[in-house]
Amino acid sequence: MLTTLIISVIGVVIGTVGLTLSVSNYLRDRAVVKVFLKWDMTLTPGAIFAGQVYDHRKPWGFVRVTNIGRRPVYISAAALEYSATFYERLLHRILKRQPTNAFTAIIMGSLSGAKLAEGDSPQVFLISQDGMEQHKEYWSSVRVFVEDSAGKKYLSAPINACPSWAGGRDWFEVETN
Repeated sequence: MLTTLIISVIGVVIGTVGLTLSVSNYLRDRAVVKVFLKWDMTLTPGAIFAGQVYDHRKPWGFVRVTNIGRRPVYISAAALEYSATFYERLLHRILKRQPTNAFTAIIMGSLSGAKLAEGDSPQVFLISQDGMEQHKEYWSSVRVFVEDSAGKKYLSAPINACPSWAGGRDWFEVETN
């Protein structure tokens, strides 16, 4: 009787541990893509990135795409877009009205695509800040998204600091201080 009870308790503990490990392994066994966006970045003089020489006297947007999951993912495109507010999404659903400031701009360096596996170096894209002044009223809603070959969309986090193209601190002031 006592040995039956001990064996059954050991079986319950081992079964619970096995179930917990298999569920955690299942949850970790997927592609997890993180997208980071940073504005007002400078390059060192003579910097060559992806075979091109970039102007070090002007600010750039910096996008980094990293796979922190276990499964490889194929990145098919990256783009800047305006993320609509809750009110605008509600108007779109009820009245089928598009936001007036909606835009999507493909990042040309991303069109060739890239496979990101676990532990691979991140994909990096540079964005020119020329012409971004037209979006200065809603700078906090401008985000980067990356789309994989299966159509899943990964968004960058909203930015906190106002970039120079939206009237924030000038990028050269940030660099000298």
